[in-house]
Amino acid sequence: MAAMAAAAAPSPPHSLRIAIVGDVHDDWDLEKDSQALHALKPDVVLFTGDFGNENVDLVREVSKLDLPKAVILGNHDCWQTVSPFAPYLFDTHEKNGVQEQLDLLGEAHVGFGRRDFPDLRLSVVGGRPFSMGGNRIHSAYNPFAKLLAPRYGVHNFRESAERIVANTKEAPQTNFLILLAHNGPHGLGSKVENICGRDWVERGGDHGDPDFEEAIAAVKQEGIRVPLVVFGHMHQTLQCGNPLKRTMLVVGPDKTIYLNAAVVPRVRGIMDPGLTTLTQRHFVLVDIHNSEVEGIFEVWVTVGKEGCEVKQTMMYSRPGTTPVEVTSFQRSPM
Repeated sequence: MAAMAAAAAPSPPHSLRIAIVGDVHDDWDLEKDSQALHALKPDVVLFTGDFGNENVDLVREVSKLDLPKAVILGNHDCWQTVSPFAPYLFDTHEKNGVQEQLDLLGEAHVGFGRRDFPDLRLSVVGGRPFSMGGNRIHSAYNPFAKLLAPRYGVHNFRESAERIVANTKEAPQTNFLILLAHNGPHGLGSKVENICGRDWVERGGDHGDPDFEEAIAAVKQEGIRVPLVVFGHMHQTLQCGNPLKRTMLVVGPDKTIYLNAAVVPRVRGIMDPGLTTLTQRHFVLVDIHNSEVEGIFEVWVTVGKEGCEVKQTMMYSRPGTTPVEVTSFQRSPM
């Protein structure tokens, strides 16, 4: 009887904390970012890519992070490989920067794949890697021909969407699902300041990925809930001197949360009262409880000799709840 009662007992509350590192663009220091992340105490760290222009050394440092992680590579991570000017500008015969990055990341790279974290009841499904955004396949810098077809057998947007859908359908149904891509889906607005809006032309335009939009719609038609979509690529600070800031979070009519984490540069220097130069490092934190996103916070972590100081801004709070703040100001010993 006791065994039967134990079997019938309800599952314990399921809580997760996800830390997101937006587009890095060469701003990564393993020691300082590790200190910052350990102060935030995430269960998993997600990276939206664009570490640098095939910056293999930096990706090597990211691979050493001693926390569970899932990563997707962006367009800058294949910059030399797909550039039509590569033979003239880069020594492409001595190394294969894309393959080196993939080898370093191993199963942590989820582009056109999935990583399950069974102990956390979490699945992270990757979108199309190396995305440069928009709906053009035939472009000088488009990676389909040089990267996606030979590596993944994906030749077009339709096949890309099908791959994402298949990987999502195979995820354990009891797991919390996150879709992680370098660029967000098409369909979230065409104004310059929209979450995937083109900001380099005055008229704007939707620069989201059409295959990602198609995949998300198809997954939902299968009855699979998509609570959170995470991406980067479209930086918060707009180009051409536009004083507006990009919208970084959108809640869809079906309550799917679309979250852009690309604040660039993600590291900034500050002066403390002792005239010592310190760095603040940017992250986004997502707190999840019982398969619902409770709160999302933009976080800047000051890393100094005495520890880490954390300052946050709430980006999202689930209606009817008051999420517990990550921290107000917290000193973390080095």
